[in-house]
Amino acid sequence: MRDKAFPYVGKSVDIVNDVAESYVPQRGHFDLCFTSPPYFDTEKYSDEPTQSYIAHPTYERWVSGFLTPMIRNCNRALKMNSYLVLNVASTKTAKTLEDDTVKAALGNGFSLKENNWLALSSISGKGTKLEPIFVFEKESEV
Repeated sequence: MRDKAFPYVGKSVDIVNDVAESYVPQRGHFDLCFTSPPYFDTEKYSDEPTQSYIAHPTYERWVSGFLTPMIRNCNRALKMNSYLVLNVASTKTAKTLEDDTVKAALGNGFSLKENNWLALSSISGKGTKLEPIFVFEKESEV
């Protein structure tokens, strides 16, 4: 019997150092995929060539070369009727990112179940910013 206070004792974890758009996960292995991908060129984590804003330098190429394959990989990894939860927001350089994310998910085996809002405090003290958190359910394999 597992200890209720430590339910993950004895479990193993695999850490994969790979890019989200090209990593091929095990099919139907997970119950949940949660991600907050970089908002095209808004979040720049490094200047390595594997960074999505460098590998896919225009917004259109980023959507087709990063965002859509990443969503497709989530579909592959998830069990049927499990969930993809995606936090992403449109920006000045990615004005249609929210709509493009929903379109990519709907076109890759998911249905939109709900849209929640994440409240972020402002660094400059100008109030609160809201970002969508989309909840998709996997309804078909791609």
